[in-house]
Amino acid sequence: MPMPSNLSDTAKVSVVMCTYNGARFLREQMDSILAQDYPLHEIIVQDDGSTDDTLEILASYARQTPLIRIYRNQERLGFNRNFHTAMLRATGDFISIADQDDIWFPEKTRRLVEKIGEADMCFGEYYTDAEYRRPLTCHVHPNYHFAHLLFYDCIPGHAMLVRTDFLKSIKHWEYAIYYDWWISFHAHLGRGIRCVREALNWHRHYNGSATTHIHKKGRWEAVPHPTWQPYLLGYFHLAHLQQKKNWQRLYRYLAEQTAGRNEWADEH
Repeated sequence: MPMPSNLSDTAKVSVVMCTYNGARFLREQMDSILAQDYPLHEIIVQDDGSTDDTLEILASYARQTPLIRIYRNQERLGFNRNFHTAMLRATGDFISIADQDDIWFPEKTRRLVEKIGEADMCFGEYYTDAEYRRPLTCHVHPNYHFAHLLFYDCIPGHAMLVRTDFLKSIKHWEYAIYYDWWISFHAHLGRGIRCVREALNWHRHYNGSATTHIHKKGRWEAVPHPTWQPYLLGYFHLAHLQQKKNWQRLYRYLAEQTAGRNEWADEH
């Protein structure tokens, strides 16, 4: 459904954050979200059973602003299901996804809303320096072309702004696939993806983060000066992935979703 041309002046943005034992860095992230130069509609936080001071910190912020809505899962869902179910609570026009330990730049929300246009999703670039110390230099430019996305979950959730009606229209969710990868696939198959070509947040990497755990889980050991190694290791890595059930589910699902499009293309 077409949006008004002055959408950037009227769109309601729901920030959705998932937490789990995030007390160590949570205040920095909350402060950066509350410092956005675009007015927020709501801040939804869904906790997955924290045992540290996460909920106490959130409660202290909620007492200061009525925007914050806090939910606590009755059982551990894991970050994939936690983010999906938390996003379904959003009531704004757009969902801006937040990790518990990053730092947003003040213009992040505004720049994404200005750029999204008619697309289902928009994302910004980001920094990954080891410390949040200006000037930041480790600038990440995700490749969001569909051919690249087939093999790599290249657009992280913390960089995304997603159209709420689009997200809620996705009928099937495969929890064996990372939630942000699942969103990206559907956006490509729908009204597309747009990108803000500037860094809009700093993404924190440390041993306890979910992202670091994921990278270590499937990482091949690099060599100092690779020549033939990427080709050979890449082949074996692909063969290994093709045996995994989540890989098979993903590409079977994609084949089903694109079958009608291929038939249409053949007819035209």
